[in-house]
Amino acid sequence: MSTTIEQRVNIFEKAIILKLSMSRPGNQRQISTSLVEVDTDKDMLRVSKKLLKCAEFQAIATHLNKLKSDIRQVALPSPMGAGHYLLPIVTVEAMDKRIVEAAAILNEELVPAMMAVYEQRCAEAMADLKDLGNPADYPPAAEFRNAFGIYHSYMSYGTPQSLEGISKAIFDRESQKAQRQIAEATDAIVQVLVADMGKLMGDLVKRIESKDGGTTVKFKGLLDNCAEFLETIKVRNITENADLERLATQARQILQGVDSQSLTDSQGIRNYVKKNVAAIQGELNKISTVAPLRPKRLIQVADAAA
Repeated sequence: MSTTIEQRVNIFEKAIILKLSMSRPGNQRQISTSLVEVDTDKDMLRVSKKLLKCAEFQAIATHLNKLKSDIRQVALPSPMGAGHYLLPIVTVEAMDKRIVEAAAILNEELVPAMMAVYEQRCAEAMADLKDLGNPADYPPAAEFRNAFGIYHSYMSYGTPQSLEGISKAIFDRESQKAQRQIAEATDAIVQVLVADMGKLMGDLVKRIESKDGGTTVKFKGLLDNCAEFLETIKVRNITENADLERLATQARQILQGVDSQSLTDSQGIRNYVKKNVAAIQGELNKISTVAPLRPKRLIQVADAAA
């Protein structure tokens, strides 16, 4: 890696933590394995039933999954774990608008459509499930309605400065812990970006090889994904990793002007792209197997608080 001990990185100068929760009622219930006749050890089984077969419910699930996917397109690993996303500051305004709009669509369109048919869908499901139907699996309409939601807020990260007034020893210990966690998150950011880019480059090489082998393949979707990733990495590389920046720049240059039609029609273009993209993939593989960056990097966080 090109990161040196002189490089000082504070990821919270360029990013902020988004706390996001999305909720909806579960659509499965476990049933007893005694109801299943199979020639196997039933302790090895887990059997469930679907509660609702409902286009309105599926529309909500798709909506929430799309929001999560959009966030993950720009988010980075957070030291605070699941439900927390590290957003580059330059993306916060647009992503906040996206979340607010998604919540409005959920609350004003999708959930009302679901509630309009809820009792009917429950009755249909009970009829389809027959002996496995259980009215207790279906909560009252108001309770079911309140189980849907999208909630978000923004958080700082670090050790509360007020803790120093309580105990200097505790403050120092927690500050060191925060430094380690931030360093781990910094390493994880690089590794995630490297892995994602490596997969895209590898998929492109494999698809070209499939085409050369006589298989009918499509390049457009993959090329679009590559272009989107290489564009977002400009703001997602908040660790300012020089190797990653260099390889992303090279990839953009290689793929500039290359489209699905040219890859399909031209053996020469396929050879050019395959050779150069494979070289980038090889360098990315080297980055992904290096030792963690923490011994080489000094993380600076003002007063141990973001």
